[in-house]
Amino acid sequence: MPKVTIYMPDALAERVKALGLSMSPICQSALQQEVDKVTAVQNATRNLDKVARRLRKTIEEHEVASRRQGFSDGTKWARDTATMSEFRRVAGTHRE
Repeated sequence: MPKVTIYMPDALAERVKALGLSMSPICQSALQQEVDKVTAVQNATRNLDKVARRLRKTIEEHEVASRRQGFSDGTKWARDTATMSEFRRVAGTHRE
């Protein structure tokens, strides 16, 4: 097992020594918990990135289809049913 150096404030080192705590298992446990937490966050983030990319693609596809349908519907409305007053309102030139 490799040896590592851990730096801590003098006051903390004195309290650890006064309590007779064994730093190695405490540090190992704390580091293991942190590694597990960071790994879980990385895995979740990686999965969320994939989901977000997939969802963005479906939104874009839906928006393209929706815009095409809206253009088609608007063209049909303008050609077949719109009044001059409605055109002015859509164009922003109509004052109520």
